[in-house]
Amino acid sequence: MPVLLAGSAAAQDPFQPGPRWSLPADPTAPAIPRAVAFGAGDNVAWSASLGGSPAASATSAHSQGAASLLARDPSPPGASGSAAVASGSGPWLFALAQAPAPDAWHRRTAVRAYLADDLGAASGPAPAVSPRWVHAFAFTANGAARLACDQSGATVLVAAFDDSAQSVRVERLDGASGAVAWARDLAAAGLQEIATSQDGSRSVAACGHDLYVLDAAGATVHHASLAAATTALGFAGDGRTLVHGAPGVLHVLVEGAQGFGVVHTLTALTGEMAVRAALDDDGDTLAVAWWNATTGTAWRFEVWDLATGTRLAERAFAGVAGGLQDLPTCVALTPDGARAAFSSWGTGSSAPEVAIWDRATGAYPLEADLPGSAFGLALDATGTRLLVAQKSTHANVLSATGDVRLFDTGERDLQVLGAPRVGGTLHLAARAPGATAVLMLEGTPSAGPIFVPGVAGVLHLRRSGISVVRLRADASGRADFTWSIPADPALIGTTRHFQAAFRLPAGLTLGRVLVSPLVL
Repeated sequence: MPVLLAGSAAAQDPFQPGPRWSLPADPTAPAIPRAVAFGAGDNVAWSASLGGSPAASATSAHSQGAASLLARDPSPPGASGSAAVASGSGPWLFALAQAPAPDAWHRRTAVRAYLADDLGAASGPAPAVSPRWVHAFAFTANGAARLACDQSGATVLVAAFDDSAQSVRVERLDGASGAVAWARDLAAAGLQEIATSQDGSRSVAACGHDLYVLDAAGATVHHASLAAATTALGFAGDGRTLVHGAPGVLHVLVEGAQGFGVVHTLTALTGEMAVRAALDDDGDTLAVAWWNATTGTAWRFEVWDLATGTRLAERAFAGVAGGLQDLPTCVALTPDGARAAFSSWGTGSSAPEVAIWDRATGAYPLEADLPGSAFGLALDATGTRLLVAQKSTHANVLSATGDVRLFDTGERDLQVLGAPRVGGTLHLAARAPGATAVLMLEGTPSAGPIFVPGVAGVLHLRRSGISVVRLRADASGRADFTWSIPADPALIGTTRHFQAAFRLPAGLTLGRVLVSPLVL
């Protein structure tokens, strides 16, 4: 069980677990990262920060050692309150910020959208990028705002609480243009969380003591009065299963012929409340974080198989009585539910603030003890990379800076090393212990797995049109491939798809991973 300490070397063997890079705040422009997301097909690390110099920042998710900052767009001066980012498999990146208007006691909420292709044109020590569109709510208020998007990034869901009107404004936007598809004003006394289904056709909002599920046209298909406001909200990718917290319990609801109904209820331990929850795409796997609100220093992380009602994992974190507050901040699941991750404020000890759990083994292939508290977390689709927004100190300790960090379990047999940019180099490394040769395959992704007679493993590329480069493996079974990318602006925004095959003593074996690096 590898434990990665804060002082670990930044640059490591790509096939070993460890930190890959850190993007610290500029000391002359302090800010604390609050939210992170993988974007543009998991090629971009997308983050938002608040503080003296708030901004949205894009970093190459393939950086090694030193972070490759692609571009940054400063948020409005004085931005405070809510900050969020979202992105899907497509090229759009979204950021939410709140800026003072018309005075310091009120804020206007705005969403900015960026095209990943534009990141390739940014250059210099402070590369800048401008949004393709900006959408601002008409009202100003002193309330929270939230942001989400569907799996592709084609639709965006944004919500803001209007404390004067005691309502939550929810709008669904077109990801490419910012056009409003529909808008709803929901009677509510607050706003905690929102989520959307994989295709964007269903949305859910936890608004104070009210829970709303909305359909593709914004109509209410389910409304429930909650006993208490909750930040524990999870929505399955198919839009048919949702979970929400309640005093001492977590309810699991599934949509049937009569609408959504409770099918499971998980019970908290004495003093606990559910504060974070996540569901996988089919709603069969649940990750939940329970916090002991009585002590403030203890919490539990659980993973459940809802189809069988079986608890797959449980891990308890007990802080020191009277010590630093340890609040769980995020839980996440891969789309298939094979991996889960969590983050927390931590206790200032050597205990990990972030970790990845693996369903197949029941083990934690990666854990990390951070120097400060984790405020945001994102898990990539493979469950092998973890993106973290952290404060430089514990949340209870005064500080004005932080950084964004990326960790990798080192399990993928094919890795992209460095940011592929026009005029630069695409560097791939593949490894399988015992391999004497590596075949680097490039082509078009197949619609589904393909089994090749006489070859072990599964092909993820169409058999027609595959190009092959044969490489000699070193003693560890590793081979590296590089491509000098022409300085052609037409290549910006293009994606290439690679899979490795390994010549092993038992015969040819296809690698497990398909990588699709985005050229910027």
